Amino acid sequence: MYTRLYVSLVSASRPFVDWMRATIYRLLSLSGGIHVKWTRGRRRPVWILRYSKKASVRLLSWMYYAPDVPCLARKRAKAEPFIPSRK
Repeated sequence: MYTRLYVSLVSASRPFVDWMRATIYRLLSLSGGIHVKWTRGRRRPVWILRYSKKASVRLLSWMYYAPDVPCLARKRAKAEPFIPSRK
C-alpha cells in the first residue's frame, strides 16, 4: 500500500502564505507550491501552501523535533508515522 503525505497550510491571506513559504525556504531550503481555491458562494479565494512527501517529512521532523514540543495532539498523531525515530 502506498501512503501519500502532503503538509498543507490554508489561509485567506496571500501575503501570509507567501511569508510562510519564504520563511520555510530560508530555514529549511524546502520549496512548496501555492495554489488558489475559489469556494462557491465566497467572494475571496483561499490560498494553499503545500509540500510534497519528501519535503513534508523534513518539515514535520523539524516541527516535532522533540516529544515534549507543545502541539495539537491530533496533528502530532497524524505526523508520528512519518517522523524518523531519533536515537
